[in-house]
Amino acid sequence: LLKQHVCRIRTTDGVYNPAIPRDWSHLADDVTKSAEEMKTSGIRMNNRRAEKAEDGEHVGSPVCPGYIVPIAGQKRDGAYIFGKWQVYPPHQQVVVEALEEVVKQGSLSKAVAALRARGLVFPFFPEDLKYMEKRSALRFYHKDSTGYIITYNALKGLATNLRLTGIWQWRHVLIENNHEPAVPVALFEQAYAIAKATKPKGRAVYAEPMEWFGLL
Repeated sequence: LLKQHVCRIRTTDGVYNPAIPRDWSHLADDVTKSAEEMKTSGIRMNNRRAEKAEDGEHVGSPVCPGYIVPIAGQKRDGAYIFGKWQVYPPHQQVVVEALEEVVKQGSLSKAVAALRARGLVFPFFPEDLKYMEKRSALRFYHKDSTGYIITYNALKGLATNLRLTGIWQWRHVLIENNHEPAVPVALFEQAYAIAKATKPKGRAVYAEPMEWFGLL
């Protein structure tokens, strides 16, 4: 199409006319070279990201409710440099109360109903923490005029998230005491057991095994 419409391609090295074989060859070489450079750069960035993650540092994954990730600095391009997670008391208190309700009710669904009756929600971030709105896992929650609503799935996610106990998870890496626990370990263990023991009701309890199931 570039050749048919006699287009010109401007790069940092000059202007190319794809209809001219010499220019087309030079342009192809530039594209191939750029692709290799981008691939190499991507590998280096991924390696640095993995090294940071394996050291227990924030690398962009959603921050668990109950925590914030502090800004430790800023790069030349304006991007933020983040430190390790820190407990955020206004949300930490909500997480603790939610898990206590799970233990009290002995059921996720009953706990959700009780929390809704109490009107317990995660409050919005203040102005100085507005950057957390795009980095916290709360961005996936439903919200109303008062804050982020705790649904069944949200509560199950909290009750089974090891990071609330200070354990950092990254692929095969588990780091204990990486950051301050947001909830008591004993409380989390009780809520975790209830969340994992919850079974679906009705027709979803049993499903026919798929063909080839168990073959390997």
